[in-house]
This record gives sequence, C-alpha cells and structure tokens, in this order.
Amino acid sequence: LVEQIYPETPASGAGLQVKEGILQVDSVPIKTENHLINLISSLPPGQRIRLQVWRDRRVVQLDAQVGDWSRATAKFSG
Repeated sequence: LVEQIYPETPASGAGLQVKEGILQVDSVPIKTENHLINLISSLPPGQRIRLQVWRDRRVVQLDAQVGDWSRATAKFSG
C-alpha cells in the first residue's frame, strides 16, 4: 500500500497515488512490502518497469522508471 509520494520522484512521475496497492512489477506478483522493496532495489537505476496497481476498485497499469536510491536519500535527508 502506497503511504506517501514525494514530488519529482519516479513514483510521482509514473502517476502512482497514495492508498494504491502495488500488485505486480512487470510479471512478478508482489507478496509483501519487503518483497516490493527488495525487488525494486535489485533493479538498476533507469530501468523501465510496468506496475500493476489497485486504484478505485480496478487494476491499472502504470509505466515507471527505477530511480537512483543514493541520489534520492541525499535529496530527502538534507
């Protein structure tokens, strides 16, 4: 379940919204929050992915790009 979206991030650029559930990344069904975190963190920055999300009681497809975690933490920690 998406709890927060920061502006100017890959999540906001993909159109992801708060309170949506991420069901699948490419062809991989998401089992838990940790599963999603581990899957995304194993992908290289810049890789294009397709998200399947639960929005307004229906499944929606979103295209996203994996961000660079080190740049994101520097941006939001300062």
